This record gives sequence, C-alpha cells and structure tokens, in this order.
Amino acid sequence: MGSGSVEEGYSRNKETVAALIDDIIIIDIIIILISFILNKIGLLGLRGLILVAVIATVAIALIAGAIYRVHRRKPAVGMEALVGLTGVAYDRIPPKGEGIVLLEGELWRAINVGEDEVLRNDKVVVVGIEGLTLKVKKFK
Repeated sequence: MGSGSVEEGYSRNKETVAALIDDIIIIDIIIILISFILNKIGLLGLRGLILVAVIATVAIALIAGAIYRVHRRKPAVGMEALVGLTGVAYDRIPPKGEGIVLLEGELWRAINVGEDEVLRNDKVVVVGIEGLTLKVKKFK
C-alpha cells in the first residue's frame, strides 16, 4: 500500500459515484424520450408523459442521493478505517521517529509525523497509513 493509497481510494470512490450518477441520468433521459415518443404516436397521453417524467426524475434524485451518501462515508473496514481514530502511545516517539501505539486494543508500529514529541500514554491520532505502519500525531 503506497503512502497516498487512502487519498487515491477516496478519489476512485468519487469517480465511481460520478460515473454511476451519469449512468442513471442517461437512463432517466432515455425513459423520458421513450415516453415522449409513445406520447407522439398516441400510446401515452400528456398526463402519462408528465407522470413518467416526474417519477423518473424523482427516482433519479433519490438513487443518486443515496449513492452519493454511501460513497461519501469514510470506509468502515480495512486499514483506511483507522485514519482519524485516536490511540495511546505505548512508548516515547520523537518527531519523525518510530514507536508503538495502542489502537483499538492492538499494538501498532507508528511513525510520529507531527512536530511534537509523543510521550508514553499520550493520546495520538492516526493521520495516515504506510504499509502496516501508522502515521500519527500527538492528539491536541
């Protein structure tokens, strides 16, 4: 896992959401066009055309909103879920130095990427992940 993998993952999620919303909008337009054609050949009245257009548009808005909310959330599983959590320093960690932190009941190797020294039992916050090493800063 590279140093920018969390950000890259969020970027991919945004691209996925945008692609899904684009696809749904295209489907909505196709449904409305088919309804318009059916109206022109007399198989669908004006009220039916308006009803189909309104239902398709409302459905699009609800589905797109749900997809956006789901993909906007922070990952709940995997290493990326650790970013933003607070833990406790198991030992002293100088700036740019390595040490051990206790996070979610487990000991992790960590690098202090902050400018402040972290002392034993200080709270730290996870700001990134590189491989199996957490990047942490002193919690303020």
